[in-house]
Amino acid sequence: FAPVRVDQGMQSYSAPLVVYSPPKVPAHLPQPCSPPAEGFPMKIFSTTHFLGLASAILAGLPPLLAQTVWDPATQFSATANPNGVWSYGYEASLGGTFSLLTLPYVNRASDGLDVWFPPSGVTPTVWHNPTANPIISATYSSIVVPGGALLMHPGSSGADAVIRFTAPSAGDYHIVGAFFGEDNTNTSTDVHILVNNSPVFDSVVAAYGSGPSFDVSVVTLALGGNIDFIVGYGTDHSNSADATGLTVQIFAIPEPTTYAALAGLAALGFVVWCRRFAGG
Repeated sequence: FAPVRVDQGMQSYSAPLVVYSPPKVPAHLPQPCSPPAEGFPMKIFSTTHFLGLASAILAGLPPLLAQTVWDPATQFSATANPNGVWSYGYEASLGGTFSLLTLPYVNRASDGLDVWFPPSGVTPTVWHNPTANPIISATYSSIVVPGGALLMHPGSSGADAVIRFTAPSAGDYHIVGAFFGEDNTNTSTDVHILVNNSPVFDSVVAAYGSGPSFDVSVVTLALGGNIDFIVGYGTDHSNSADATGLTVQIFAIPEPTTYAALAGLAALGFVVWCRRFAGG
C-alpha cells in the first residue's frame, strides 16, 4: 500500500491506495474483457449495485421465458360454453357453420361424466371425465373414458363434433396431440384439424385405445382466429362405436421481440460481468 493524503474541508487524513493487480487468465481460455494495466488504480464497483442489476436481470427472465399452454381437457368446463378460448359445438358437415352445444349434463348421475348435448338432446356430443379414474359409460358399456380425458361423438346423420380454440391474441401457435378410440368395439371415425376453416390435418381412427398423432409446428392466427378439432362418423356413415378421444396442447410461440429482450438482458449481464472483472 502507498499512503495517500486526502484533504476534506478542515480535516485531513492518510489512507492507503489500493492498487489492482488483475488475475491472470490462461492464454488458452477466452479473453472476454481486457483487464486494466498492471498497477492501474481500481475503481470500486458497488457490490450492492452489481447484485441489484443481477437481480433485475433474473427477475425479468421468467415472464419472458414462460410459455402459455392451452389444454381443452384440463381447462374443460361443464357449465360454460364458450369457456374462455374453448367452445364445444358441432357442424352439419366438415367446415360448415359452427353451432354451440347448449345442453350440459354436469356429473351425470348415471356415471359421473360431464356431457354437452345439442338442442336435440342426442348427438353430436362432447364428454369429459372429471375424475382421475376411467369411467365406463352408463349409456354404452363399450365406451371407456380415461381419467381426465375428453370424448367426442359425431351425429347419426353425419354432423361432426367440434372442439374449437379461439386465439386470445394475434401470433404464432404450435399444436401437439392425438386422436384415439374410446369404444372397445373399435372406433371408426374421420378426424380433422382446421385452421380458419382450412385443413392442416386429416386422418382416421380405426381402433380402440390408439389413433393418429399430430404436430403442427406453426399456425399463424389473428385475434379471434380459430383452430377446430373435428370428429366425423367415418366412411361407414354410421356413428355406432364412434367415441373418439382427443388429447391436445396448444403453445403460444414467443414473438421476436421476446428474443430481442432476452438478448438485451444477456448483453447487460455481460457488460456488468466485464465491469466487475475489469474494475471499470
